[in-house]
Amino acid sequence: MATSRFILLCVLVAAAAALLLLTGHGPHVVGYLPFLVLFACPLMHVFMHHGHHRQETDHRRR
Repeated sequence: MATSRFILLCVLVAAAAALLLLTGHGPHVVGYLPFLVLFACPLMHVFMHHGHHRQETDHRRR
């Protein structure tokens, strides 16, 4: 129960920070948006392939 409250608090703080960042520095953020998208691609690739290794090791054990 405490973990879900902590996660909810983190999400709310991140949303508030994003709102303040966009309202105060909107033109600056929009200028960097293509770079942020390009940076997100390798991060998603790393985190999404993390789950594949667990599946491969499970198949080898069987």
